[in-house]
Amino acid sequence: MGLGDPPLSVTHPTIEYMFKPNQDAIRFGNRFRTNSYGMRSEELPKSKNDSELRVLVFGDSVINGGNLTDQSDLATEIVKSEISQNKELTIANISAGS
Repeated sequence: MGLGDPPLSVTHPTIEYMFKPNQDAIRFGNRFRTNSYGMRSEELPKSKNDSELRVLVFGDSVINGGNLTDQSDLATEIVKSEISQNKELTIANISAGS
């Protein structure tokens, strides 16, 4: 049918469920990727160098984008591409879907 792989969720003891970590799937033609924390963001090293500006974006399903939003169309990806020119910038989408 061409629907692709659905993003998987796992149970969580305090927030009921979250996206399964380390996914890279195509759903309805859109890329859906999660890091080792189950967040729709690139992998974040625990420490950063002094020249890096790191912004963590909290939110609900609007920021998360859901499985119908391509990874490149997430608000965090758009902001990162707009303001990261000539700067070492990490903008991480650490939102939760609902």
